[in-house]
Amino acid sequence: MLTPRLSTSDDIIHAIRAGQADVIDTLYERYRSPFFRWAGKRFDASRHDLEDAWQEAIVAFYEQVSNGKLT
Repeated sequence: MLTPRLSTSDDIIHAIRAGQADVIDTLYERYRSPFFRWAGKRFDASRHDLEDAWQEAIVAFYEQVSNGKLT
C-alpha cells in the first residue's frame, strides 16, 4: 500500500528523482495487478512472458525517470 506521500504518479516520479530507489517496489506492486488484467485481455502471451514484459517496463520507467528523460 502506498504511503500518503506516494499517493500520485507525480509523487513517485519525484521520489525516484530524489534517489529513493525503494519507491520502485511501491510502483511495482501498485500497478502489477492492473497491468496483468489489461495485458492478459489484449495479448496472447504466457504468464511468464507478461511477467517479463512487466519487469522490463518497470526497469525502463525507472531508468527514464532517473535520467531525466521522463517528467
